[in-house]
Amino acid sequence: MRATNAFGQGLTVTTVQMAAAFNVLANDRQYVTPTLINGTPVQRRQVLRPEVAITTRAMLHAVIDEGISAKAGVPGYHLGGKTGTAQVAIGGRYSDRVFTSTFAGFLPADRPMYTVALMVRGAKRNYQGLQLAAPIFQEIAASLISYHALAPQTLHPVPAPAPIMD
Repeated sequence: MRATNAFGQGLTVTTVQMAAAFNVLANDRQYVTPTLINGTPVQRRQVLRPEVAITTRAMLHAVIDEGISAKAGVPGYHLGGKTGTAQVAIGGRYSDRVFTSTFAGFLPADRPMYTVALMVRGAKRNYQGLQLAAPIFQEIAASLISYHALAPQTLHPVPAPAPIMD
């Protein structure tokens, strides 16, 4: 059990829980209760030291800029995020044919405005997070950038405290 916990085998989170966790990083340590209805009161509390959130956010930025930019990046913009791939348990055993592909991230990387988390369950081929979930994140990020007419970023961002997002 301990050996498999090191890489997440046997651990389960919902997509909302994953989004809330990434939102803590985007908010420089503040947990903000997720809501589905605009205007619903939210609760906030500090759950990390600010430097931990800033450092982790910088690492997640490097995942895209220095690793998987072609699959998850948007040219001219700095994003942060992480892929995930998991075997699906079927009949009490992990399947070697059915998988869950995930991606969670935020944009822009230096002062996040949006947190995006997605999970595709049941993929049987091209199931890796990089193959399936990262390109979906890329499309969502590009749409958000276009919709809000965000200016391109020419310089490598320096992590800065982010505004608190609801």
